[in-house]
Amino acid sequence: MGFWALNQRQIDVMKREIKGASVYDVGCGDASLSLWCLRNGASKVTGIDSHLKYQAFKVINLGLSDLVLKQGYFDETEPIKADVGLLSWPFNLDQIDFVKHLKKCRTIIFVGNVFDGSCCGNPELFKWLSTRRLSKRIPGNRNSMLVYRNRREKRSFCPEENAVWNWEHIHPHPDSLYPLDVLDCNSVI
Repeated sequence: MGFWALNQRQIDVMKREIKGASVYDVGCGDASLSLWCLRNGASKVTGIDSHLKYQAFKVINLGLSDLVLKQGYFDETEPIKADVGLLSWPFNLDQIDFVKHLKKCRTIIFVGNVFDGSCCGNPELFKWLSTRRLSKRIPGNRNSMLVYRNRREKRSFCPEENAVWNWEHIHPHPDSLYPLDVLDCNSVI
């Protein structure tokens, strides 16, 4: 299952959450997670990525009618309504409006590692997620799994949300501090 390897407890939760549900895999990459969801009980899976990886085309060639893969930039595509929105990739994508793609989903599953400074997602995403009901938090050796419900709720940050928030404030992106034309990499510590 690639970099998003889950522990058994996380796999069990994922299977329960997707059983009979439509899934929106935001940032599906090679579509392996999309296919896994379909094979493990999802009723339909739609995956989107700006750069579908070569392996995704092998999945497309399987001819599964309940699996739809779309190639496109997030800000140029319309979000879909799905039961479960799924985020599971390790990139810092500051400019992407993930909220637009997830607010129509009743459940949001985040799988990633935010404790090493790589911030899977972006601070705006976590600001929005932190206003949602956190129904499950399952830490793992490699990744954490957070399951949110699309219901507003006042609560304190969970450790993963706090890590993203603190990382952004402690280590702001150098481009946000200095214009690119005057950025001296030797002066940024």
